[in-house]
Amino acid sequence: IWSTSLAIGYWEKPELSKQAFAAMTIEGKDYFATGDIGKIVNDQLYICGRLKELIIINGKNFFPTDLERSVENNFNAIVRPGCTIAYQVLPTEVGIVLEIRDSAVTDGTSSELSPKAIRLLIQN
Repeated sequence: IWSTSLAIGYWEKPELSKQAFAAMTIEGKDYFATGDIGKIVNDQLYICGRLKELIIINGKNFFPTDLERSVENNFNAIVRPGCTIAYQVLPTEVGIVLEIRDSAVTDGTSSELSPKAIRLLIQN
């Protein structure tokens, strides 16, 4: 982000201020490093996620929302939409927390969902 009204830094945090507020573009222009990850397509900026949220497993980058939606879409009869959280546990492990639909418990379909099934989904 670049603006004439941008703050000069974080209060009493000079190192963090230097990292975020003293960033430079390739052309040498100052900007504020927000930590957002985006892509420009047809002159439109699309924000994809945040750098701090990026999950890196075996050199592959994943946005938590991509993993969450994959689980919800592939197990839509079992998992409530919008009720899934993906996070990095260790450098080689991802954690998934999800809410199972009441109907999946009563009709027995929840047995189709297992750590192995989720692991296979994420690895592909």
